[in-house]
This record gives sequence, C-alpha cells and structure tokens, in this order.
Amino acid sequence: MKKITLFTIVFLTVSAVFAQYSETAIRELYASKMQQFQLTQSDLQHFVITDQYTDKHNGVTHIYLRQVVNGFEVFNANSSMHLAKNGQLISLENAFVSNAITKTNSTTPGIGVSSAILQAGNEVSMNLQAAMSKTDIQMQANQVIIQDAEVSSEPIKVKMYYLNTAAGLKLSYNVEVLNDETNDWWNVRVDAMDGSIQEKNNWTTHCMISGHTFNHDAAVTFQESLLSRHSHTLGKAGAPVYNVFPFPLESPNHGARKLVSGQEDANASPFGWHDTDGVVGVEYKTTRGNNVFAKEDTIAGNSTNGYSPNGGDSMVFDFPMDSSWMTPNSYLNASITNLFYWNNTIHDIFYNYGFTETAGNYQRNNYDKGGAQNDHVMAEAQDGSGTGNANFSSPSDGQSGRMQMYLWPTSPVVAPKLAISNTASATGSYTATLSNFGPKRFGDINARVLWARDASAADTQACNTLINGAELAGNIALIQRGGSTCANTQRVLNAQNAGAVAVIMVNNSTSTNAMGGTNTSIVIPSVIISSTDGIALRAAVNGGDTVMATIKGLPTVKAYDSDFDNGVIIHEYGHGISNRLTGGPANSNCLSNAEQGGEGWSDFFALALTAKTTDSANTPRGMGTFVINQPVTGLGIRDFKYSRNMSVNPMTYAYVKNTTAVHYIGTIWCSMLWDLHWNMVDKYGFDADIFHGTGGNNKAIQLVIDGLKLQPCSPGFVDARNAILKADSITNGGANKDVIWKTFARRGLGYTASQGASNSVTDGVAKFDLPPGITGVNEAANLASYIQLSPNPTTGTAVLVLPDQLTEAQVTICDITGKIVVDQMMSTDMNQHITLDMSAYQNGLYFVKLTNGGTTFQSKLLLNK
Repeated sequence: MKKITLFTIVFLTVSAVFAQYSETAIRELYASKMQQFQLTQSDLQHFVITDQYTDKHNGVTHIYLRQVVNGFEVFNANSSMHLAKNGQLISLENAFVSNAITKTNSTTPGIGVSSAILQAGNEVSMNLQAAMSKTDIQMQANQVIIQDAEVSSEPIKVKMYYLNTAAGLKLSYNVEVLNDETNDWWNVRVDAMDGSIQEKNNWTTHCMISGHTFNHDAAVTFQESLLSRHSHTLGKAGAPVYNVFPFPLESPNHGARKLVSGQEDANASPFGWHDTDGVVGVEYKTTRGNNVFAKEDTIAGNSTNGYSPNGGDSMVFDFPMDSSWMTPNSYLNASITNLFYWNNTIHDIFYNYGFTETAGNYQRNNYDKGGAQNDHVMAEAQDGSGTGNANFSSPSDGQSGRMQMYLWPTSPVVAPKLAISNTASATGSYTATLSNFGPKRFGDINARVLWARDASAADTQACNTLINGAELAGNIALIQRGGSTCANTQRVLNAQNAGAVAVIMVNNSTSTNAMGGTNTSIVIPSVIISSTDGIALRAAVNGGDTVMATIKGLPTVKAYDSDFDNGVIIHEYGHGISNRLTGGPANSNCLSNAEQGGEGWSDFFALALTAKTTDSANTPRGMGTFVINQPVTGLGIRDFKYSRNMSVNPMTYAYVKNTTAVHYIGTIWCSMLWDLHWNMVDKYGFDADIFHGTGGNNKAIQLVIDGLKLQPCSPGFVDARNAILKADSITNGGANKDVIWKTFARRGLGYTASQGASNSVTDGVAKFDLPPGITGVNEAANLASYIQLSPNPTTGTAVLVLPDQLTEAQVTICDITGKIVVDQMMSTDMNQHITLDMSAYQNGLYFVKLTNGGTTFQSKLLLNK
C-alpha cells in the first residue's frame, strides 16, 4: 500500500506590533532624513515595524522597520531608528531602496509555491516532494507554513518578498527549511518568475574547524580534584545543586568541578531555572526550564523531547564524570548538567546587559514582559549527527534556538563495518553505509539475519506492519529496497517496531549511498549494501542457513566532550545573541554578509565571560584548547591566540583580504574587541562581578551589546566600529571616545579606513590614523609590526603581506654568508602581497629585510625544498 504523507498547511496573518511610536510619527522622523538617503515619498509610504523596544539602562528606543512595495516586503531592506528618552532621533540606519516602485519586475509570480519549494530543496540537497500536495499550494497574506515531520522537524515556511538585486527588485519566494540530516536551517530565495536560485543563507552557524590538529601528547594532567564531590559553593537553602565547571572556568583544564547552588540571577530568572509558569515552585526536576531544555541527542533526532537527568525531590544534579574521556556515555548526566548550568548562566549574564525579552532573548515564558516567547534554547549534548563540531541555530524571535554540542575524537572516526559469518555462500566483509537517520554511535551488534516480512505482494520490502515479529525480535532485519513504494525510514521503523535490533537494507542498485530521511522515533542502526553484495546474502538467508552478522559500531576512541568546554558553549550561544540583536529580534538574516564579525562577537563573549582577575592584557588566550586536547597554553582552533601584544597576535583590518573563511575574519574582529576590553580595564579596573559590576570589563561588554543593536543590517567592520562609538556616546556621553578610536586605529580600523561593500572582503582599506581632536600617541605608527612573512619555512615561495599604507618597498635578501641574493624595489599586488620566489636558491637560512622610508622589517626565512 502506498504511504500517503499527511501534512498541515497553516496560514499566517501579520499581527499588529504594539508601538510606542506610531507609524505616522516614525514616518515623519524618517522623512526628515529623506533627502540624505535620496528617498521619495513613495519609498516611505509603506513599511512594517518588525520590532520596537526600549532599553532600561540608557532609555534608548530601538525601532526596526522593513520596506514594503506593492504589498510585498523587501527582503533585508531593514532600517533602524534609535531615539533618546526625549524622543530625539539619535541615529537612523537606512536600508530602504530609493525609487523602489520603479525597480520592480512584477506583482504576480510566474511559478507556484510548490515549484519554489522543490527548487529550494534541490539547492540544499533536500527532496521536498513528500511535503507537496497534488494541487499547488495557495498563499495567504504572501506567506504559508507547511508542517511535515517526515520531511523536517521544523515547519517549512514560505514567504514572498521583493529581493534587491543589481537588476532591480525581483519578486521572489523565501523558503525557510531545516535539513535535519545536516542541521542546516536554510533560507533560500527563489525567483518567483523562473524558479532560479537567487541567494541563500543559513541560520545555523557551524563551528567545525577543518584541518585542526589534535595534540595526542598534550601536557594535561587531570587532577583528582576534577572529580571532587566535596568542593562546592552553596547558595540559598533548598536551591538546586549542580556539579559543574562553574563560572568563570573555561574548561576542565582550567580548574576543578564544584557543587554550586543559588546561581540564578533574580533579575534575569526571577522564578529560578526550572520554572516555566511564573509561579513559585519548579515545573521540572530535570535539566529543563524557562531558559533552556538541556538533553541528550546521541541519535541525532533533533527531537522536542529527549533524555535529561533528574535531580530528584532534593534537586541535586551531582553525577560522576570519567576523567579518561574514553566513554562519553558514562558521564552523559554530568555533560547535560554542565550544559544546562552554562546556558542558564549565559542567559542571566546577558539579560543584565540588555538581552531581554523585548530584545529577543530565549525564554519559554516571557512573564508578561513583552517580546515573543516559546523560544527557549534546545541544548543537545553529545549530539550524534557528527563529531568535531558545535553549532547554534538562531531563527527569529518566537522560535527556539538550537545548540548542538559534539564529541571531539582524538583520532579519525571510521565508518561501521559489516561481517557475515556461519554460511558458506555469503561469509565475508561487506561495504556498508550507515543511514543518515537513527543512531550514529553504538556498540557492536551480533545477531542472526532474517527477512522482514509484511505479507504484501512486496513481502520483503517491509512497507507495512511486519508479521514475523516473534521471529525477528532480537535479530537483524534484512529488507529489500524497492523503488519508491515507501520511505526508507518507514521500513526501518517497521522493523524496529517488530523488535529488530538493526537493519541491513539491500539496495536496488549498485550504490551504497547513505539512506536519507528523518524520523526521530528510530533508535536502531541501519546500514545499506549494494544490490551486488545483496545477491549472496539473500541467497544464504533464503537457503535456510543460520546467517549471523556483526555490525561493528564506531570504535571507542578517546574523545573530548564540548559540553565541558564552557568557552565553546558561550561562543555558540553568542551566535544566538548577535543574530537576534542585529536588525531586531524578528529578523535573523542580518549577519549573512561576507564582512561581518559573527564569529568574532562569539569569541569575544567567550573570552570576556571566562576572564579572571589574574589575567592581563598580554595573557595569550587560545580558543577551544580543551576539545582538541591541548594544554591551556595551546593555540586552540584559531590562527592566532588572543592578546593585546601584537607580536603574539598581529592581525589588523588588512588581514580581512586574506580569505573569506568566517572564523579567520571573526578572529580579526575579536582581536579588536579583546583589545578594547583590556583598554577599558586599564581605565576602570576589572570587576569580578560579571552580572552587575562596573569595571572596564563590564563597560566593554555593554558597549558591544549596545553596538549590536545600533549597527545596520549586514554590517561591515566600519559599521560595527561606528556603532560602538555611538553606544559610548549614548550611554557614557562619549567618555571613552579616545580609548575606542585608539583601539581600532591600532589594528587598522582608523579614522579614514574604508570597508567598501559589506558583502565583500576584498575592497576594504586599512588605515591607522586617528580623527581630529583625538590626542595621544597611536601605537600603530610602527607599520613594521603589521608585516607578515609566510610560509616560513618555505619550500620555494614565500609571501610578504604589507599594510595598505605601503604599496612598494625595497626588499633585500642575504644568505647565511652575508651574500646579497635579492636587492630590488618591489610593488604589492591587489592583495597587498609581495611574492618572493626562492626556488632557484639552495636550501638554507636566509635573512629578509624590507624598507620603506622609516619602516623597516627584518626576518629570518628558512628554505627547505
């Protein structure tokens, strides 16, 4: 019988947004800047107020708007207005399209919703056919939602926009869909006239580091105190107790686990961490509450439910932890507890800096304080969808953020193996591929192989309820794949329901590509073999042999659990903050441009929340040292350690041109923010009270949070710098203007620096100058500190990277005897590079000298061909 997929279509209507300022008042304020932005009256005629809220700490009202043309919103034409307590317009960040109505291509789509969804699915490697009806889906108010858990655990949302392109405003569908297999939450813009893909962006920010190196011999000693169950910090009587690596520890390498309680901030979590109804008394005795639901997801189900440890009536979450890191499942309770504690701690800290309900924070219940609710973080420990990764999905306000934390193995993880035995005709090893659904980590399975039978004409395809459950229970089900009779997930689920412990699927082709699909109910592993290999196996089972199979699970390797790397947890949560604050909480599409500091804000938050009173500006900080088995002094997962000392971290704005890699670009931005943190500490001191303190560290965090709210949608580095300056002007009366300018100018984001287009990383110009009126010495005067030579050693070619002020230089190269082998004036290419070709010279040590006026750079260069 053919499976009929049930789906629900839910129509959306635009709800009115309560506004302190009316549309008329906003339009009048905007009109005062109309000439500056070359806008017409018709450009301001229609817009939607996506968000409006007022910050308590400085009284600023933030209003976020989106342009509407011909009844359709213009995608990311998001402007923001920021008003002082007295109603004075402080700033207006305009993104409205000028003369918009003359630039539109149509008001009627040429293709239907179904076609757009299928095109979007093809773009992101998803087959969305099952979510479609036979007749085309009709939209209402330009939008529609399709719910089908077999296709995606989150609803597929489609909305029609105009997309601003070089060719004008194109009528387009935006298809929002979560790919459960890859954990990518896509927004795909499809041309509504011809179905072509215009662009896409991902709400999921992955922090997988390609090419990272594990240190198998790291000098890390896990002291007995790590497992101490006696060291503790207890708060109010009767409060829940958690055994964790508490604030401000970055990881197990940085200090001991402790029992802590009474950590809830009364301002941010007035009813505690386990409340959801706003009435005194807990609703959950597990790691679940108003701010986060921390749970396991070892089978990568992305379920709205999942196992979470229970603290019992006494609410004590004190679970053992294996310091050998060999058996992650043995300390799963401890992992989830640490993840729960840190998500709540981060929530409470940033609440006090203005990441509140109206600003779009993550809470199930907003306690009648405004904003959209029902969006607490779903934090998934030891996620089974991969390794060596962590990610955060940050949809718009009102939809839960999802944090997925992974294990980081210290050796490559290989695919499972299938071995058949006890039969002359089929004994041997088989190429088998694990399915994209079901568990990814499991122990070895050894059982008899039997056909799964459902009494239909296609008896062994297992599309219906199986009839041989008594025989199949405890054994491995053999299933013949056949056409599109039913979904593979349904076949495996039928076998599971009959009691099978695993499934071997015989493909109907020679391919062994992994079976796709999503079904969070599947908890048994399944593998697929080719039709060729299936001939012998089928014959053996049909012949009546007692065929035995061993499916070897993923090998037990030493693995580090990112649920204990608090810096990584903060980093991931940081993506949820920066995405909600930039452009307003109703819009999570404002940080998809090339030159944006998303990874940098997240690194900064991780550094700032784990800074200690014993640290200094020049204390080198590596990110993620724990998960890659490095000591606390290790480099971690970034190209440079974070330090104000530019001999440790030489990154400047000029480095942005080196690559489009988001983590590298983010490292540049964080390097500037981390300098600002310590420059503010130099001025105001360091306050260990991260929640309510008044030190320079607190002030720096506040400037960064306020800057996120003030910057435009799709900000470049100059935009982000200006927003921080504006934040200081608003909150502190510009008291730190000199400090801020000197901080950014020192790393190339000076007064005359230019970012060019924020969707490009190749057109920015680094400058190290200060604006008129800023007194004092700019440390960037020594341009030599910004010059880099790499690779070193080299096998033949090395590159000198110069700051933008230097376009040519005299380059002199001497060998070890002092003989000059190169002495000439050289010019930089478009990327500020000077290439040194050493391939004609003998291996050995050389001395490179570069001069330009008062700038002199010298370095050794080892040639080893």
